[in-house]
Amino acid sequence: MSNVPTITHYNRPPPGVILDQLVEMTGENLTSLGTRAVPFSNELFPLYQATLAIEVGQYLASMGYSPERCSEVIVATEPSKPSQVIGYLLYQPLAGVADACGVSYMIVRASNRRQGIGRLMIHEMLARYPHAELSCFVEKVPVYEAMGFQVIGYRETQVRMNTRDHTAEGVMAVLNVAEIYQMPQVLAIHQGLLQKHGRKALVNAERKIERQVEQIKRKVVAFVNERMATATSTE
Repeated sequence: MSNVPTITHYNRPPPGVILDQLVEMTGENLTSLGTRAVPFSNELFPLYQATLAIEVGQYLASMGYSPERCSEVIVATEPSKPSQVIGYLLYQPLAGVADACGVSYMIVRASNRRQGIGRLMIHEMLARYPHAELSCFVEKVPVYEAMGFQVIGYRETQVRMNTRDHTAEGVMAVLNVAEIYQMPQVLAIHQGLLQKHGRKALVNAERKIERQVEQIKRKVVAFVNERMATATSTE
């Protein structure tokens, strides 16, 4: 029996059993997916976890229905269990540029990593949109370089990478994440954390996140500047 995962492309919302797993996987991998890299030990982790899961859920649920959330997703499932998700790649085609897209999130279950699943999903995406851009933490740069991406700059805490040496001119439709923080279920989570930890603890937790973000930003800037200087010197 083949161990090659089944790769499925969706431009409409996936079946519920698939969609639910994608949202669950998102929350489980907040630290590696979220741009703020919030650790599990931080008191605000449940809040950031919920907002990221809701964000991905909204992208998935509105696929094919909302021009403001024009998304597609590639899903990897177990070959012998078509309803068992082992990875996904969520991206947005760029409006006005037929061959370009921007990657929002990609994750592979921990038990299925180092099996080439991410490469399979990227390959499927590039077959549709060869001009692709993504952002990742410094540690992931070699992984994406091996898939044909190159460093072109940085954005906040992450390195910007592209299959070409420039960003496509099209517009990437993204959600207003600030609105998610005002949703009743998210406000309820925040209120629960206040009751559990107290306001002072949550303020300190946010300060810890901000300090970490600043550290990561400095690391990213130094990395990209060094990489760009090296590239210039070899031209």
